[in-house]
Amino acid sequence: MPPRLQHHLLLIVRLLLIAAGLGYILWTVRWNDYAAVPPGATEPVTQQGLRSLAAGAHWGWLAAGLILTLPIVPIQALRWWMLMRCRALPVTYFATFRLALVGLFFNFCVPLGSNGGDLVKAYGAARAVRGRDARGNQGPPGAKTTAVISVVLDRIAGLLGLLILAAVAGPLAGGGVIGRRVTFTAWGVLGIAAAGVFVYMNPWTRRALGIQLLTTRVQAFQSLDRAVAGYRHHRGTLAAAILMSVPVHLCLAAATALAGYAIGVPTGLLTLLAVLPIAFLVGALPVTVLGLGVMEPTAAALLDGSGTTFNQIVAMLMAYRAFLLVYGLLGGLAVLTGGGSGESAAPQADEPAAPSEPDTRPAESP
Repeated sequence: MPPRLQHHLLLIVRLLLIAAGLGYILWTVRWNDYAAVPPGATEPVTQQGLRSLAAGAHWGWLAAGLILTLPIVPIQALRWWMLMRCRALPVTYFATFRLALVGLFFNFCVPLGSNGGDLVKAYGAARAVRGRDARGNQGPPGAKTTAVISVVLDRIAGLLGLLILAAVAGPLAGGGVIGRRVTFTAWGVLGIAAAGVFVYMNPWTRRALGIQLLTTRVQAFQSLDRAVAGYRHHRGTLAAAILMSVPVHLCLAAATALAGYAIGVPTGLLTLLAVLPIAFLVGALPVTVLGLGVMEPTAAALLDGSGTTFNQIVAMLMAYRAFLLVYGLLGGLAVLTGGGSGESAAPQADEPAAPSEPDTRPAESP
């Protein structure tokens, strides 16, 4: 298939997925008040439509939720900066913070999908580590590939942080159906992720699956494999990156829960802290833009029987997107000032430069 035709087909598929996600929400949500029988009741009661929920929202709760999201981007930038600096990439925290804002802008303000910002961050980071820094120091061999891999590992650390939050909050939410659903899902995915890391890193499974053979015969795969394997000597940094993701998602889930309480969601906080990370995880999959039409049914399935209506779930998740949209707009300012180019990532003359010696440890050969 010609590349141009393939590009057009992918664009069509993306637009169809966006339309499907929006169509699902528009078809399912109730705009006006309606009568329904709540779980366990016998008589119908009036449920608020989306218009009534928006009109009666408590703005103080929404403002508190927005304030609670303030530490998210700084911590995410610090997490990514640690993943780059441990591999001797000459990148400053300030430049990393700018690139993180730019990535958020492309995630929430440009219809590239949930991973569009990661592509922009990878491009900016790769440009940042090319050549020499302000002190004439050269980055380690394979610096551009390592910079791209750092974006992937940063995303994985974030996803694992979501699962850890759900796995801990699930049992704390009680022994009900919702707690069991979330706990089973979170621990199951964590187990699969741990098994995948073991299979990829274990020398025996690498030989059995032909990974070792690929690294010797395919140059592109060899470069990627070396960049990933190089992190085996930085397990502490990887663990810290994963643990740093937990407070990030705790703040985001709590802010979303506050938005829910602003519109009368009756579900307890611990239950929402268990359910919302699973919805965020599903929304991070590159299926639709911002997880539209994917996050809502996931949260609705997990919260079934909790008394929270589908309208409230839609409004609560829209508030979550609005919170991040605010910081995405700040990322737009970084784009206008050149923050997406990565050129500002090199250390200035009065800043400590990254080590210029190449990493000679035998991490590249499993």
